[in-house]
Amino acid sequence: MSIGHESGPALIKVSRFVSRHQGLILKILTDISPVNLLVSPNVEVKDNVILSIGIVHKMFRIFYFLGVKLEVIDKVR
Repeated sequence: MSIGHESGPALIKVSRFVSRHQGLILKILTDISPVNLLVSPNVEVKDNVILSIGIVHKMFRIFYFLGVKLEVIDKVR
């Protein structure tokens, strides 16, 4: 499956938004404020939140990287 030329600019815009609003996206995905969970007295909950934040952060970095690559490809075209 390849990404058509027409969808490239949209993916770039989405990747930029996601990379700039990671906290907001995390809150939307979890429907719970990460700050509330980080102050939880339950250590296991805190560990899971930190792990989840790390995973989401890496996903967004990959998405951003793909968007940057698409932007470079568009400039070459």
